Amino acid sequence: MDTEQQPVFAELLNRYTYVSGELSMPCVPALLNTYMQRLEQMFTSLGKPFSKVDLATLQKFLIDYLSQGYKAGSNTYLTIKYSPTKSPDTGVSYTVSYAVNPNIQPAHNNYDLEMRVPAMLGMSPRDRPSPNLTSNLKLGDKTATLQILNVPVKTGLDNPQETPNFLKTINQYTQVKGEIVMPCMPSLLDVYMAKLKKFFISVGKAYSVADLHTLRQLLEENLHKGCAVSPLSKIVVRYESIDYPNLGVNYQVAYSITSIAEQYQNWVDTRTPPLFGKSADAKVMDTIATLGNPHDLRVLDIGAGTGRNILPLAQLGCRAEVLELSPALVEQLQKDAQAQNLHVEAIVGDILDPELQLQPNAYNLIICAEVVASHFRNVQQIRTLLTKVSQALTPSGLFLFNLFIAHDDYHPNAIAREFSEVVWSCMFTNTDLATAFEGVPLDIIGNDSVFTYEHTHLPAEDWPPTGWFENWTQGKDLFRFERSQMELRWILCKRN
Repeated sequence: MDTEQQPVFAELLNRYTYVSGELSMPCVPALLNTYMQRLEQMFTSLGKPFSKVDLATLQKFLIDYLSQGYKAGSNTYLTIKYSPTKSPDTGVSYTVSYAVNPNIQPAHNNYDLEMRVPAMLGMSPRDRPSPNLTSNLKLGDKTATLQILNVPVKTGLDNPQETPNFLKTINQYTQVKGEIVMPCMPSLLDVYMAKLKKFFISVGKAYSVADLHTLRQLLEENLHKGCAVSPLSKIVVRYESIDYPNLGVNYQVAYSITSIAEQYQNWVDTRTPPLFGKSADAKVMDTIATLGNPHDLRVLDIGAGTGRNILPLAQLGCRAEVLELSPALVEQLQKDAQAQNLHVEAIVGDILDPELQLQPNAYNLIICAEVVASHFRNVQQIRTLLTKVSQALTPSGLFLFNLFIAHDDYHPNAIAREFSEVVWSCMFTNTDLATAFEGVPLDIIGNDSVFTYEHTHLPAEDWPPTGWFENWTQGKDLFRFERSQMELRWILCKRN
């Protein structure tokens, strides 16, 4: 990741990284410090670092279960299972358990490993800690008396397979499986490779140079394919260690695709209405008021959602029509229209579809709110929209849309642009906007901050329209951790 982008996007990448899996290691109390170091490095490499308090809690669990497992059997395994929390901002949830693992053949002897660890570290007999050393730790409402060897472990190991020697033995008996899911962002290939390399080193399954080269090829191919299909695509790395005595890991790299329509279907299924706000945009209502008698006006809402803007326009008496790509949103819109005894003509379709054409010279006003801002990926797509709209407007008809514009002193690179698409805040520059308008018979007659305009003109009881509106319109879904470098702007155009 570019140095200039590191403070901005490192934490954002962690938020959009989902991890799940399990790590199993022999129940050898002497390796407490080794295992703690391994787990700390593992979760840090995955972008889910534990706080000092969380690490202390994890250590208490490990002390308890390592002791219980060690006493329970000679080939008992400590297993840490982890999965994303409901809010990925807060990291992962995990469980700790122990059990006999019947899949390890031949079964190793934990008792033997417990006594051999000091020797494998090269400690002389007089330096070896006594196996009868006890430690009393308060664990909730119980006190555990444990036999612990406090083995000092070198920190910052580059490759646990190479040094110290005892880890080679432990790595043979360590089992891992799980998956890592991240956004399909080709610009982060190097970042993803570094993340995966550190992760597999931390769990004792480091890849060879040749294996890393193969992994890089698979990542690069799938990142480009997934990103080309949709900015909502995810790169998925699934892995599972090969049974003893092989040190390696089998893995699969693929991309998963979720369409915009599927995302909105999920919104309808899981979110409480109103999905996009409880009232029409103030800018939309102020614009229609400049055009005369609503009963004489024909209006098209591109990307109408559930009708937040078009239904109030229909109530005014406008001939109301919508173009919406999500069937789930169209269904909800039509239900609401019927409940209010309103007639709204609805078409399920994508304005960027080359086969879709709008009726020429038909509309006095066309609106496209929060669509370019959320889903348009390049200047050509904006140009396609402007061309179709200009042909569909009546002479002197108006087009109102909004998009994110970067500040003039900020120059977004590939990482910033790709990440803006991932967080539904697609970023453009004023130069991009000018390029999109070249040769199109539309003149820009208004350019306003969406946040400022809506905050100023919406009734107090309707502000904010949604819980996410304030941060999103100010570009803070992308620039979460420092001053935002962009904002959502209302662009009002007139057909010339």
